[in-house]
Amino acid sequence: MNRIIWKTIGASILFCLFALVFFTIKVHDTLESRNKIDLGYVEALHVMASRNYDSKEELALKNQLKQKTSQYIQVFYDPRQQAIASYAMEVLDKARSKNIHLIGEYPTPPLDLILFQDSKQFYRYSQIRNTNGYYSDLDKIIGILPHDTHASRSANTQEELIHYIVMHEYSHYALIQKIQALGIRATIPEWFLEGYAEYISFTHSEDVLRSIPPDTVIPFENLEKPQQWKHLRTAGATDIYRQSEEAISYIINLYGSESIINILMQAGRSKSFEDALRQSTGLNYDELEEALAALR
Repeated sequence: MNRIIWKTIGASILFCLFALVFFTIKVHDTLESRNKIDLGYVEALHVMASRNYDSKEELALKNQLKQKTSQYIQVFYDPRQQAIASYAMEVLDKARSKNIHLIGEYPTPPLDLILFQDSKQFYRYSQIRNTNGYYSDLDKIIGILPHDTHASRSANTQEELIHYIVMHEYSHYALIQKIQALGIRATIPEWFLEGYAEYISFTHSEDVLRSIPPDTVIPFENLEKPQQWKHLRTAGATDIYRQSEEAISYIINLYGSESIINILMQAGRSKSFEDALRQSTGLNYDELEEALAALR
């Protein structure tokens, strides 16, 4: 009898080991393919456990910078950026409060905010042109270029720029953590993610940083995929960020702040995001586009 029990336990252990190896390989391959990086299997497990990928380049950069820490957020900056770093930390507190007010509590894995010193250094990490900020969920980094292309900005205007970037990029972090915590596996469209971040960013911000509303409304079905968003953003045909913010603002004003979570939860059960929007608010894309056009 004991022999049978030990055989059963041994078989179970072997099965668990094989399952762990298989799972590790899947995690490793998925992380590499999605993010176009080279990872070891142990490193892939660390990324999964910590939800934060620290590349050698990132660690080398951070070791050269000074650091401020507030709870789960570390701000890295050059000594000449002391005042900007202090202001960024103030804005982070506001960003946390505004996101919690809108979507409730969310997990807070360690987050780095890095103040870059020039556009060349910034682009090496962001790989995005014509912007002063980015968020990487794999690296858990908010990257900010506080000046360089806007060297002639006044002190007040530069504060507005920092305020906008910190609020916007932190809101990406917060919303993604909330989506993951809710177990939502559906793909959330770019217009919704960007519109949410813009809605948080522009609350109490100066109009000087906002673009003139576009004359036409881009169909939301053309703003769902990252490739579509990148193409339109590069082309500069219209302010798709402003349109997406207006959509989120319209939905919240009409259906309340809980509508954001309701739409996300419905997205996990619907065949498309438009269907989730309709089930939650009664609006389809055509009706939302018509409503925005009527506001202009």
